[in-house]
Amino acid sequence: MFKVRYIVLLLFLIIPLCDVLSQNRKDLEDERKKTQDEIEYTNNLLKLTQQKRQKSVQEFILTNKKIESRKTNIRQINNEINKIDTDIGKEQEAINTLQNDLVKLRKEYEKLIYQAYKTKQTSDKLMYILSSSDFNQAFLRLKYLHQYSKHRNNQIKSIEATKLQLEKRVNELEELKNDKNSLLYEISSENKKLVVEKRQKEKLLKDLTNKEKQLKAEIDKKQRLARELNTKIQKLIAEEIEKSKKGSKTYRLTPEEKLIDDQFSSNVKRLPWPLERGIVTEKFGEHNHPVLKGIKVRNDGIDISTEKSSKVRAVFNGTVRNVFVIPGLNKVIIIRHGSYLSVYSNLIEVYVKPGQNVKTKQNIGILANDDKSDVSVLKFQIWKENEKLDPERWLTTMN
Repeated sequence: MFKVRYIVLLLFLIIPLCDVLSQNRKDLEDERKKTQDEIEYTNNLLKLTQQKRQKSVQEFILTNKKIESRKTNIRQINNEINKIDTDIGKEQEAINTLQNDLVKLRKEYEKLIYQAYKTKQTSDKLMYILSSSDFNQAFLRLKYLHQYSKHRNNQIKSIEATKLQLEKRVNELEELKNDKNSLLYEISSENKKLVVEKRQKEKLLKDLTNKEKQLKAEIDKKQRLARELNTKIQKLIAEEIEKSKKGSKTYRLTPEEKLIDDQFSSNVKRLPWPLERGIVTEKFGEHNHPVLKGIKVRNDGIDISTEKSSKVRAVFNGTVRNVFVIPGLNKVIIIRHGSYLSVYSNLIEVYVKPGQNVKTKQNIGILANDDKSDVSVLKFQIWKENEKLDPERWLTTMN
């Protein structure tokens, strides 16, 4: 009887294992799905840049971005294969346990059948009870026969349950092996694509390196525009400090602005993106130029590439402080969120005006189109007073 209970308990322990394994694999599959979506989106942007038939740094950056995403995808597939190998081992272990238990159950059942046969041969059940010396013995014999019959039925149920669970686990093991084969095929395909993309990158790099003079001129122009934007922002900050409290080195917040300031500061890695969809094609801070060796460039925010004429939206509740034009950067919007500022550059059209309150994700304008490609680029910055912050540390993960 104890063995039957043990088998039933074992089944309860083994059955949920599959759910845990599939849940862990689902997390890996979800991560890989996001990477694949990013590859597809980057590829779409690349096609838009290539329509102009003019090699550009933007095309090179997007190609490089796709290669990095492809490498990430390959790593994620490898992780999934490793996870499946672990799951296969656990499934095989569970199958072996169930097979051993099934053998034990059948042997026990064979003993019961044999004992029942012997009992039937020697005496009838009714005669066995009636031949009792007294009522108590008859009651005990009746109870024994009832428990014996119940034990046999339990034994049959345990055998059937074990057989069903064993069949289920064998099928699941086969599915895991099929999944692994599919992933092995996929990783082979991804590696082939990666080789082609690396060749495209090398050719593109060679073509762009031959335009060194033109690229350096573009760098100088970008740095000049960045300085001009910085000057405008710092001038605005200084003017607002002067208005809020003379002699102070920081902007004095109203009670309402203090509330927004606290809410904004608690939203690290939780702010929505200023675009519905996009890819960061230039990161914050100083870094090497993507094409020209030995040349450093600096970005006081991030560049986000997206489809042309995309709508730009506010990343948080706030008040529009300024809207102005910088030739080369098009229209610029600055929104205050307490002591924080969000800056949106390269808009062709704006929907808001200074002094207007805006809500999180409210559309505030439309991006300008790039002459060299059909991709638009938003230059996005976050400031805390005079300190420039890395926007990627504030924005949530793009879905």
